[in-house]
Amino acid sequence: MPIIFEKMTEISRKLPNFVANPLCFFALGLAACSTPTFKPICPQIVPWSTEFQHQAAVEIRANPGLAALPEIARQDVVLRDQVRVCRKAAQ
Repeated sequence: MPIIFEKMTEISRKLPNFVANPLCFFALGLAACSTPTFKPICPQIVPWSTEFQHQAAVEIRANPGLAALPEIARQDVVLRDQVRVCRKAAQ
């Protein structure tokens, strides 16, 4: 049994019924209206160095037959943008 119910039961035994019952319902109502605050957990981003970005661009341009690599890069950029939005929301 949760502690709040034990405490309310303890209080209600000490008070007359005409006072205890409305007090218990009021306290339950307040507890039911409270909403927990959630803070999102965002993954870490390992930043790409400028050199790495240039190297990746050179390799992609040098191999035009690679269809999957540019798509992987585009999806990674989207994921990084989503993590940045998540971090702003978490602050």
